[in-house]
Amino acid sequence: LLPFEAARIRIVADPTYAKGMIGVMSRLVKEQGFTGIYGGLVPILCKQVPFTITQFLVFETVASALYRELSKRIDNVGAKYGTQITLGSALVAGISASLVSQPGDTVLSTISKAPGTSVFAAVSKLGPAGLFLGSSARCVHVTSFIVAQFLIYDTIKRACGIAVAGSQASGAQNPAAAPESATPAPA
Repeated sequence: LLPFEAARIRIVADPTYAKGMIGVMSRLVKEQGFTGIYGGLVPILCKQVPFTITQFLVFETVASALYRELSKRIDNVGAKYGTQITLGSALVAGISASLVSQPGDTVLSTISKAPGTSVFAAVSKLGPAGLFLGSSARCVHVTSFIVAQFLIYDTIKRACGIAVAGSQASGAQNPAAAPESATPAPA
């Protein structure tokens, strides 16, 4: 992934840099050595790992808490509010994942703009506040696709009769699944 991400960022930053993906990677290696295509490894890990962990952990935690609390007041909460719970949980997850991964994204952008810059130099140059430059735009961008992703995911799970995230916390029944009978079938 990383050599291609480095080349993609270079092409976006300077479309005249070289022709095609292979041309860009060849020129990067020629000018900067392998750090030209792998220099962003640490920042991309600092961006993607926290992003992915936060996205799923927050979504599951918020959905579980909502199902647990709402089921104390509302019967069959999943059937009545399942989509809204997914939407709310995904919004919180998207904002959280955006903010947690923003420093890594900012450092990666800084390194890409100034080849040869180390992670430490980029962090020192940016300072604590600088690590969060562009956070609001990134929150809107990232949160929108995370919300869409989780809405589609939960819709498919419901259609297949699979319990959605957090619904087990309340014992909430999946609205797509057949209801269980309260009385035993005659023998």
